[in-house]
Amino acid sequence: MGSHQAPRFHAYFRHLLGRQVLLIARVEWEELKRTIQPGELVEIDLRPTPLASVMSGSSVVAVVAERVSPSEVVIEVYRNDPKDRPTPINRDTYGAWEQLPTHLDYRTMVISASTEDNANMRGFIADHVFLTKDDISDGHWLSELPERVRAVLRSK
Repeated sequence: MGSHQAPRFHAYFRHLLGRQVLLIARVEWEELKRTIQPGELVEIDLRPTPLASVMSGSSVVAVVAERVSPSEVVIEVYRNDPKDRPTPINRDTYGAWEQLPTHLDYRTMVISASTEDNANMRGFIADHVFLTKDDISDGHWLSELPERVRAVLRSK
């Protein structure tokens, strides 16, 4: 990770969202995101990211990503889970935020986290991309991969 750390802010960020917020160093993210273009679904490799743990112990069928805004990428991980018959494919969705989302108030977060808006805090935000897992929704259990994902896999 980068040299800037903000453990109180990170903990408050997790608390505020009510879910895990993983950090990826921006330099690692820059390498990963080179192939991700706006509105285009692409296959990516999660091994160099904190999401690599998703790959262990399960049969990952596909990992795709799509840029949905200038500062957000959606990552979809499709896993084969035979015990979920008749819908053996599980889709987990993650948001990769390259900056703090606009719906969050940075100043309020800093104050609530009992920390300071200083060079270290700004460096922490500049050094990291924030990864969050979305809640499980109706599209989590699938009987097969969506056609748009199959098309990406066929094109490689």
